[in-house]
Amino acid sequence: MQMHRQLSTFFIDCKFLKDLWNKITEKMNIINFCKKINLIDIVFGYKIGDRHYNDINLIITLIGFSIYKSFYTSEQRTKSADIYNIFKKEFELYFEVNRCVKKRKSNLIRKFQKFL
Repeated sequence: MQMHRQLSTFFIDCKFLKDLWNKITEKMNIINFCKKINLIDIVFGYKIGDRHYNDINLIITLIGFSIYKSFYTSEQRTKSADIYNIFKKEFELYFEVNRCVKKRKSNLIRKFQKFL
């Protein structure tokens, strides 16, 4: 239970993440994903057995990675870091690599990218 609380604080409840989660929630609502993302979604994924949620899980994975990355770029949150901007850059990098290398076209990913 202690570990769950620590991870939940790190990825969900930390005061430094409030702006990120507000923006992410707003963007996810635009693409009609209205579920509040929780720790289980970040750690294990959302409906991972259903391939229709692969793009949602990709976004969730990038959110989790951006939070983790921001922790170190902010020197354990002792310096300011724009976590949403980190997420945007990671998403744009994924989008560009995917476009150039894999030539995979995902309407959901393109729609989400448009609203960043």
